[in-house]
Amino acid sequence: MISVTKEFNYLLDICSKKSAMIKKGSKLYSVFRNRCPVCHEGDFFEGRAFRGSVRHHCEFCQAKFQKEPAFYQGSYFVAYGLGVISILTSIVGCFLLLPAPDPDYIFAITALVNIFFAPFLYPMSKIIWANMFFSYNKEVANEQHV
Repeated sequence: MISVTKEFNYLLDICSKKSAMIKKGSKLYSVFRNRCPVCHEGDFFEGRAFRGSVRHHCEFCQAKFQKEPAFYQGSYFVAYGLGVISILTSIVGCFLLLPAPDPDYIFAITALVNIFFAPFLYPMSKIIWANMFFSYNKEVANEQHV
């Protein structure tokens, strides 16, 4: 049986061949693939992204993922922003897709959407936060393949 991560990576492979936005070296590549923001090779999380924690350093380039103690507390702001975006998207979707949306339907659909996306928001916010402070280094990435 194929895991969800392999299927997701397969879809990203298809998308990255057609789109220049998700190529190696872009921040989106690191975010959607859960890769090291510096070399884009190593895994950012230990284990699964939604069960594991952030690694202390990359196994390929040895970049430390924590610049200071409690570095990822700032990712709560990113998680809040992602939550607001998911709520607003579900509300706008209700108004666009339903002919005369009842407030109870809007609340129920918004709650279901947020329950579905809740496990994705916090890990995604951590890797987005890290990508705000770390940059891709082509020399480090090429150095590992020599």
